[in-house]
Amino acid sequence: MLKMKIIDNFLDPKNFKNVRDTMTGRLFPWYYAPCANSGKDNFSHLTYTFFTNEYTNPATGNMDLLKPILGKLNYTALIRVRANLTYPSINKKDFYHIDYDYKNTTTALYYLDNNGGTKFKVGSKIKHIKSKANRIVIFPSHIKHSVVRHSNNDQGRFIINFNYYTDDDC
Repeated sequence: MLKMKIIDNFLDPKNFKNVRDTMTGRLFPWYYAPCANSGKDNFSHLTYTFFTNEYTNPATGNMDLLKPILGKLNYTALIRVRANLTYPSINKKDFYHIDYDYKNTTTALYYLDNNGGTKFKVGSKIKHIKSKANRIVIFPSHIKHSVVRHSNNDQGRFIINFNYYTDDDC
């Protein structure tokens, strides 16, 4: 059984607009990544690491921007907070992955736009969640999931991925 929470209108309009406008603005410092999913695909994208406890990364920062989101998540400690900007693609191949397989870890995907989505796979069951601006999907980090590519050529797909420890599974 797939245990997840889907919450629409997660932030109030003012805080959502601030996060979205900052991250989709011309001055947000995105960084190029040649592939996603640990090199298992050829989908280049842009990324920004807000926080990681995995390694020292000089590109981290801007955590104040995320305070409205973090204040609503039930976390005991952060593992990583990273944003991804994926490009439009007609290639719809799924590359399922898990974020972490640690005990009591949760992933939250926060969508900034309506492009694409995420597929979740548990055994032979697949669930497709469409991207919707200001929607968050919260699920145990060991659940396999994949980006649903969009083909809308006028913009990218903006998402923030939160990985954290919690006292429960979701």
